[in-house]
Amino acid sequence: MTSSARVRKHRAKTAPGMRRVEVIVPASAAYELRAAAKALRQGGAAAEAVRKAVQLVVEQPNETARAFFDRIMVHIPPGEPFVYERDQTTEMREINL
Repeated sequence: MTSSARVRKHRAKTAPGMRRVEVIVPASAAYELRAAAKALRQGGAAAEAVRKAVQLVVEQPNETARAFFDRIMVHIPPGEPFVYERDQTTEMREINL
């Protein structure tokens, strides 16, 4: 059986919503990566823990402004108002460098 035939057979058996992912990692990280993948497949508390850990080290693509402000709000001391204002004028300004 060719490699592509094995992949097609594997995909046919895969549950909807699942995706096969191949990565190259150092041999020393293979066990941890397999454990993380298994947790994500099974779901539950372990999957949530993996997702939270990954979110700490990965930039969020296409983050909305609302999500950005929600994320940075945790760094504002409790009781302090958060004021975000920007200059709304459209006229030319002189910038001194």
